Amino acid sequence: MKGVYIVVPVWGERYVQRWLRYGLASLLADGNLPVLAKVAPTKLLLCSTQEDLSVLLASPLLKAVRDLCGLRIVTLAQNAAELRGHKYNLMSVCHNLGLKQAWADDYGVIFGLADVLAANGSWGTVSRHIAAGRRAVLTQGLTVREELLDPLLAAHATRTETSLSVAPRNLVRIALEALHPLSMSQVWGAPYFTVHPSIMFWPLKGHGFLMRSWHLMPLFLHPDRQAQITTTADGDLLGSALSNPDDCACITDSDDGCFFDVAYPEKLDFIPAHPSTADPTRIAKWLETNTRPFNRDMIRHKFWFHDGIDPNDWRAVEEESDRAIEEVMRCYEQGTRVPVT
Repeated sequence: MKGVYIVVPVWGERYVQRWLRYGLASLLADGNLPVLAKVAPTKLLLCSTQEDLSVLLASPLLKAVRDLCGLRIVTLAQNAAELRGHKYNLMSVCHNLGLKQAWADDYGVIFGLADVLAANGSWGTVSRHIAAGRRAVLTQGLTVREELLDPLLAAHATRTETSLSVAPRNLVRIALEALHPLSMSQVWGAPYFTVHPSIMFWPLKGHGFLMRSWHLMPLFLHPDRQAQITTTADGDLLGSALSNPDDCACITDSDDGCFFDVAYPEKLDFIPAHPSTADPTRIAKWLETNTRPFNRDMIRHKFWFHDGIDPNDWRAVEEESDRAIEEVMRCYEQGTRVPVT
């Protein structure tokens, strides 16, 4: 591998400001992009509109990026009003541009998102996996409420003109105080359990969550097969791009890496309108159309988001999650088994 592309699609005033304030600012923390740029030649591919670029390029954060790595601009349209299609599809278009370029240049790809806040040191962990030769680094995270973030960050983080540094355990504490309804609906036992159970959480007695996920986000990917995203980067890409799941490294402890989504309060995707429980039969049915063998293999990994809880307190929660996953897989296998004739 000759280097790494960081592909970031961002457009529209709301997302531009969110990326500058949280996503890019946390990427520039001393344990993140500065570490990554020392491990491999790094270029940021910024996909935006001409109108938004005037704001982005005027920011001192973009100058800080240029001081650390290369910057390439991809103009999607004159302004956000000219863009056509669902935002997730447009993000996948941008990420596929990066994938195509990376394949041609023998680069790896980091799939940047405008609304991801990373704890300091998280990208340093990704960098160590890259240096060790891993072809993918995977995780997922919680979703936090944007309108509650600033006072919590003021109390638990350090902000400069060009960076935002928050320690992993502090970020978990912030998430517990600003947890978004999206993540609340993904908790096993929630009264309004999500209709899209790609991620599921089990509480750790007020100290965090254990997560199990069928759709892990490839923070970094160096494909060994030419592939493209047909849904989203955390959907069917990994099984197409990689021959061997063991080439993946998973960041399973928030002390090593913590990447949380920042969302506005009215974002209520996949939360049911009526009470709904975590039903293994229904989840198994969801698996039939929303997962492939690679995704189902990834469910074996366990991810711990915590503020320092004693590992001995995790065992009962871990066993509970194991029982739930085993029941889901039992229902799935019974439902997809070919009848004997």
